[in-house]
Amino acid sequence: MYSNFFENILYTKAILLLSVSIFICIWLIYFIYQLKNQKWEQFSIIYIPYIVYTLSIILWIVSNSYFHTRFLVIYPKQLAINLDKAANIFSFLAFISIYIFSCTFLSIRKKIKIKSYQILLIISTTIFSIYANIFSNLTISDINIISPSDFTIDFGSATLIFYSILIIITFLSLINLFLSSFSPNKIEKIKSIYMIIGMITFMVSTSIFHIIIPLAFNVFKYTWLPPALSVIELVFMGYAIICHRFYSWRYILFLMINSSIILSVFVIPILFIKKYIFYEPNIVISLIWALIFGLSWRTIWRYTGKYISLIIYGREKTPVSEINTLTHDFQISLSQATKKLSKLLQIDSNYISISDANTYQLYSSYLTKNDSALLKEEVEYYAENTQDFSLKMICEQMSQHDSAMVLPLYDNDHILTRLFITPHKKNGSVYSTEEVSALQHLLKNVESYIYSEYHIKKSQAIAHSIAHEMRNPLAKIQIHLEKIIQLTTSEDKYVDKITSEIEYAKKAIYNGNQIIDTILQEVHQPSIDPNLVKPYSIRQLTKQSILNYPFESDSIAERVLINESNDFSINVHKVLFEFIIFNLLRNAIYYFHEYPNSYIEIYFESTDNYYCQLNFKDYGPGINSVTKKRIFDDFFTFEKRGGTGLGLGYCQKVMKLFKGYIECHSNYGMYTLFTLYFPKSSIPLSRLTQYADINKEKKPNIFGTHIMVVDDNKSQRLLIILYLKKMGVKIIEAQNGQEALEKIHQHKLDIIFMDIQMPLLNGFDASHKIKEIYPKLPIIALSGESDKDEIQKINNIMDDRLEKPVRKNDLIKIIDKWLNH
Repeated sequence: MYSNFFENILYTKAILLLSVSIFICIWLIYFIYQLKNQKWEQFSIIYIPYIVYTLSIILWIVSNSYFHTRFLVIYPKQLAINLDKAANIFSFLAFISIYIFSCTFLSIRKKIKIKSYQILLIISTTIFSIYANIFSNLTISDINIISPSDFTIDFGSATLIFYSILIIITFLSLINLFLSSFSPNKIEKIKSIYMIIGMITFMVSTSIFHIIIPLAFNVFKYTWLPPALSVIELVFMGYAIICHRFYSWRYILFLMINSSIILSVFVIPILFIKKYIFYEPNIVISLIWALIFGLSWRTIWRYTGKYISLIIYGREKTPVSEINTLTHDFQISLSQATKKLSKLLQIDSNYISISDANTYQLYSSYLTKNDSALLKEEVEYYAENTQDFSLKMICEQMSQHDSAMVLPLYDNDHILTRLFITPHKKNGSVYSTEEVSALQHLLKNVESYIYSEYHIKKSQAIAHSIAHEMRNPLAKIQIHLEKIIQLTTSEDKYVDKITSEIEYAKKAIYNGNQIIDTILQEVHQPSIDPNLVKPYSIRQLTKQSILNYPFESDSIAERVLINESNDFSINVHKVLFEFIIFNLLRNAIYYFHEYPNSYIEIYFESTDNYYCQLNFKDYGPGINSVTKKRIFDDFFTFEKRGGTGLGLGYCQKVMKLFKGYIECHSNYGMYTLFTLYFPKSSIPLSRLTQYADINKEKKPNIFGTHIMVVDDNKSQRLLIILYLKKMGVKIIEAQNGQEALEKIHQHKLDIIFMDIQMPLLNGFDASHKIKEIYPKLPIIALSGESDKDEIQKINNIMDDRLEKPVRKNDLIKIIDKWLNH
């Protein structure tokens, strides 16, 4: 019995139609399940017409499938006529359900009632359609059956009216959905577009294959197509109803084309084998091909996807694929990865933020419960259509911060700690489902790296704060030392001794600030501002560094010997070079008391045409072979109290930044030799004048010039003012950028010294506004602890940079550079 039943329905078109009906049944179950989860009772008025529509489509497809089975020729003709009339009724119920849905959808969107003429149209057409198909032969009068799928239908007198009603209802439904698309809410607009696409597909197929071809050409073999294609409209409309986040049309097109190609690659060989090689299907060959295809379809997908993506997106990878490849970029640099991501998403990278979850409690509390994502348009849609007050507050907060998407980031214990916040797209479009999913996948893979970088940045911020607080007392000490010098007269008995001690104190302060700079450089990983790398005489720069070193006494300074027989020009950063010399001196002098006969010898040599050497030879205890292997390791220290272990490891990093290197040779118990290899500069020594006379202080003629000093730190500001007053400069003070802007119009200024981090208005924003008014007015940045990004900003906005705490000689040089050049 069952075998006969299956034999009677084993026809391609019938199997296809029945498969579509099974798929729609599964879809309906999924749809109802999603409705139950969403708990939107107030929208049941929309859902009921769609459910009726879906059931009608299922019955329409099943009744149509009868005409493509052997049952068509087995059972009496009257059954076929009755089923054809039933198919007409089911198709009408589907059409009228969609019309009711569109009317309801429009009324809710526009907040209006359904019109009386719409209700009248629904009632009258329903009565007519049922009467025409059940109680008379007005639509179907007879069917001429030849074989399965081969038949003709004799239409009744009301057939044209019946089909015209279906076309009118379809057009009216389309108009309703089109009117619904004019909504300020982007989600509602997208929903309407999806429904319109589905309806147009269904309307075109039905008009051509169910009405035009049968009526015009009396051909009925294509009538199975509209029921089969109805699944497109069904899914599109259902997807638009239950979903509020959508795939982009490009991505859908990409998936459809690639899937079709993959399916063709699988099916075509089987059809070819069946037709040309074997008369009967061979299960063994089919299984072998299925196995080969199963192992290779991913490779085929990637290969074909590359060319399809090139056609659709204009590049070989889809945006989703490119987002998924950013994991490595996030491991290397968060800022660079963010810039690449912003380009893919078409957003401004400056407005992407990774914030502490505690900063946005509204977002955090929602994401902790839902573990998903917050999209502005989606939240706005939910807030408008539900009574959830928290969503309304989230929507308001996202509007205030101009945020379009918020994604959660978790620590190793899956505790929400950070939020990934992005702005709106530049083209005004919403984030698609594939973009959100790709971002969630990416962030899940890089959460640990983001979490680690967050802690690094937190440590850097703490280091900046500590450095800032440490510099303040040092600056105050330096101010008081300058005042003591002013109070000391040549008649004082101990003037020479006081002056000498003050110089030692100044050098100690300078050394302290240099240690602060070193620690901050290590925190940020060392980098060099290209504008501060200049050619120097290696001999003169070394002598200057030794003069700046805070020796405890002249007797210790005398144990440092420099052989001046050779000299070379090198390209270095002066402060970093000085740090290397200071560190080597500090390490060697540490043992001077223990080894009273030890001394330091510094000499210069040329190894080849590319490198020159600075040899630092310490005739102290030497280093044993075991210790020597670790001296350049970070945080390694040996037999020294209070050492950080940053010195020599940092020296090695700095030498690499100079494109050189450092080596250590030691004879334990006799000496230690550090050899520093510097690339030679192409600029000859004859052109170098920085240290022609290192002991002569150049005093530019700046008497009567007007200089503004802008700094929120009083000690730093007073130190600069103290130096400038001695030169007869007229000084204008400002505590922040806002005050500077107010005072700039009251004075004719020659130069401005501007701090970076200040309240009310920071140095960058203030400089930008000043440059708009006075583009040629030199603005010099006062910067103590600048990272690479800050230095880049200084170079872009300001004219030059002076490191804090300010040294008198550096101040004089930079004033001379900008006022007398």
